[in-house]
Amino acid sequence: MSAVTHVQIHPTKPPTELPDTNSDLFHSIMSGETPLQLSAALQERIEEGQVKVLAELTKGRKLRGENVGIIPLGTGGSLPTRYRNVLSTLAKIPGYGNILLDAGEGTWGQMARSFGIDQDVPGNAWEVLRDLKCIFVSHIHGDHHLGLASILSKRRQVC
Repeated sequence: MSAVTHVQIHPTKPPTELPDTNSDLFHSIMSGETPLQLSAALQERIEEGQVKVLAELTKGRKLRGENVGIIPLGTGGSLPTRYRNVLSTLAKIPGYGNILLDAGEGTWGQMARSFGIDQDVPGNAWEVLRDLKCIFVSHIHGDHHLGLASILSKRRQVC
Protein backbone atom coordinates (compact mmCIF):
# COMPACT_ATOMS: atom_id res chain seq x y z
CA MET A 1 0.00 0.00 0.00
CA SER A 2 1.06 3.58 -0.49
CA ALA A 3 -0.31 7.06 0.11
CA VAL A 4 -3.32 8.29 -1.83
CA THR A 5 -4.53 4.73 -2.38
CA HIS A 6 -8.12 3.73 -1.86
CA VAL A 7 -9.02 0.16 -0.89
CA GLN A 8 -12.61 -0.97 -0.96
CA ILE A 9 -13.13 -3.90 1.38
CA HIS A 10 -16.77 -4.80 0.71
CA PRO A 11 -17.48 -5.60 -2.01
CA THR A 12 -13.86 -6.38 -2.74
CA LYS A 13 -12.14 -4.34 -5.43
CA PRO A 14 -8.46 -3.90 -6.30
CA PRO A 15 -6.68 -0.81 -4.86
CA THR A 16 -7.13 2.38 -6.87
CA GLU A 17 -5.38 5.73 -6.70
CA LEU A 18 -7.48 8.55 -5.31
CA PRO A 19 -8.39 11.21 -7.86
CA ASP A 20 -6.92 14.07 -5.78
CA THR A 21 -3.26 13.04 -5.70
CA ASN A 22 -2.24 16.40 -4.23
CA SER A 23 -3.44 15.17 -0.83
CA ASP A 24 -0.10 13.42 -0.18
CA LEU A 25 1.72 16.08 1.82
CA PHE A 26 4.54 13.93 3.19
CA HIS A 27 6.38 12.01 0.48
CA SER A 28 7.57 15.12 -1.35
CA ILE A 29 9.03 16.48 1.90
CA MET A 30 10.65 13.14 2.81
CA SER A 31 12.21 12.78 -0.64
CA GLY A 32 13.53 16.35 -0.55
CA GLU A 33 11.47 17.51 -3.52
CA THR A 34 9.70 20.11 -1.39
CA PRO A 35 11.36 21.87 1.56
CA LEU A 36 9.64 21.68 4.93
CA GLN A 37 7.77 24.92 5.59
CA LEU A 38 7.90 26.13 9.20
CA SER A 39 5.61 28.83 10.51
CA ALA A 40 7.18 32.23 11.11
CA ALA A 41 6.53 31.92 14.86
CA LEU A 42 8.23 28.52 15.07
CA GLN A 43 11.19 29.70 13.00
CA GLU A 44 11.54 32.71 15.32
CA ARG A 45 11.55 30.48 18.42
CA ILE A 46 14.18 28.19 16.88
CA GLU A 47 16.41 31.17 16.12
CA GLU A 48 15.96 32.53 19.68
CA GLY A 49 16.99 29.15 21.06
CA GLN A 50 20.06 29.02 18.82
CA VAL A 51 21.14 32.49 20.00
CA LYS A 52 20.74 31.48 23.68
CA VAL A 53 22.70 28.26 23.20
CA LEU A 54 25.49 30.10 21.39
CA ALA A 55 25.64 32.73 24.16
CA GLU A 56 25.99 30.04 26.84
CA LEU A 57 28.67 28.22 24.88
CA THR A 58 30.72 31.40 24.32
CA LYS A 59 30.64 32.07 28.09
CA GLY A 60 32.25 28.68 28.58
CA ARG A 61 29.24 27.34 30.46
CA LYS A 62 28.15 23.78 30.16
CA LEU A 63 24.57 23.40 29.09
CA ARG A 64 22.14 21.49 31.24
CA GLY A 65 21.20 18.22 29.68
CA GLU A 66 24.56 16.59 29.25
CA ASN A 67 23.62 13.85 31.71
CA VAL A 68 19.94 13.52 30.81
CA GLY A 69 18.74 9.95 31.12
CA ILE A 70 15.96 8.48 29.00
CA ILE A 71 14.63 5.33 30.65
CA PRO A 72 12.03 3.26 28.78
CA LEU A 73 9.66 1.89 31.42
CA GLY A 74 7.49 0.20 28.84
CA THR A 75 7.95 -0.47 25.15
CA GLY A 76 5.32 -3.11 24.53
CA GLY A 77 2.81 -0.81 22.85
CA SER A 78 -0.73 -1.63 23.81
CA LEU A 79 0.09 -5.31 24.27
CA PRO A 80 2.30 -5.92 27.31
CA THR A 81 4.33 -9.10 27.55
CA ARG A 82 6.17 -10.77 30.39
CA TYR A 83 9.25 -8.64 29.67
CA ARG A 84 7.76 -5.52 28.07
CA ASN A 85 5.30 -3.31 29.90
CA VAL A 86 2.88 -0.92 28.15
CA LEU A 87 4.09 2.50 27.04
CA SER A 88 5.91 4.79 29.43
CA THR A 89 9.21 6.67 29.29
CA LEU A 90 11.00 8.56 32.04
CA ALA A 91 13.31 11.49 31.27
CA LYS A 92 15.68 12.21 34.20
CA ILE A 93 17.13 15.71 33.94
CA PRO A 94 19.85 16.48 36.53
CA GLY A 95 19.34 19.81 38.26
CA TYR A 96 15.73 20.01 37.13
CA GLY A 97 13.75 16.86 37.85
CA ASN A 98 11.96 14.11 36.00
CA ILE A 99 9.39 14.06 33.21
CA LEU A 100 7.16 11.06 32.62
CA LEU A 101 6.04 10.57 29.03
CA ASP A 102 2.83 8.56 29.05
CA ALA A 103 1.87 6.37 31.97
CA GLY A 104 0.65 3.03 30.77
CA GLU A 105 -0.82 0.52 33.21
CA GLY A 106 1.87 -0.91 35.46
CA THR A 107 4.20 2.11 35.23
CA TRP A 108 4.59 2.29 39.01
CA GLY A 109 5.47 -1.41 39.16
CA GLN A 110 8.06 -0.92 36.43
CA MET A 111 9.54 2.06 38.30
CA ALA A 112 9.71 -0.01 41.49
CA ARG A 113 11.50 -2.83 39.62
CA SER A 114 13.86 -0.46 37.82
CA PHE A 115 14.86 1.79 40.73
CA GLY A 116 13.89 -0.24 43.82
CA ILE A 117 11.70 0.91 46.68
CA ASP A 118 14.26 0.77 49.50
CA GLN A 119 14.25 4.34 50.79
CA ASP A 120 17.80 4.00 52.09
CA VAL A 121 19.14 3.53 48.55
CA PRO A 122 19.73 6.76 46.59
CA GLY A 123 17.82 7.08 43.32
CA ASN A 124 14.97 4.81 44.45
CA ALA A 125 11.50 4.92 42.89
CA TRP A 126 10.19 7.18 45.67
CA GLU A 127 12.88 9.78 44.87
CA VAL A 128 11.99 9.52 41.18
CA LEU A 129 8.37 10.29 42.08
CA ARG A 130 9.35 13.12 44.41
CA ASP A 131 11.37 14.75 41.60
CA LEU A 132 8.58 14.34 39.03
CA LYS A 133 7.90 17.77 37.51
CA CYS A 134 5.63 16.87 34.62
CA ILE A 135 3.57 13.98 33.29
CA PHE A 136 2.87 14.19 29.57
CA VAL A 137 0.08 12.01 28.18
CA SER A 138 0.43 11.93 24.41
CA HIS A 139 -3.17 10.91 23.72
CA ILE A 140 -6.18 9.34 25.41
CA HIS A 141 -5.72 5.68 24.50
CA GLY A 142 -5.73 3.56 27.64
CA ASP A 143 -2.26 2.14 27.06
CA HIS A 144 -0.93 5.70 27.49
CA HIS A 145 -2.75 6.76 30.67
CA LEU A 146 -4.17 3.84 32.69
CA GLY A 147 -1.18 3.93 35.05
CA LEU A 148 -1.65 7.61 35.81
CA ALA A 149 -3.92 7.09 38.84
CA SER A 150 -1.44 4.83 40.60
CA ILE A 151 1.47 7.18 39.83
CA LEU A 152 -0.43 10.16 41.25
CA SER A 153 -1.56 8.13 44.26
CA LYS A 154 2.01 7.00 45.04
CA ARG A 155 3.37 10.51 44.48
CA ARG A 156 0.86 11.90 46.96
CA GLN A 157 2.39 9.58 49.57
CA VAL A 158 5.83 11.21 49.21
CA CYS A 159 4.88 14.88 48.68
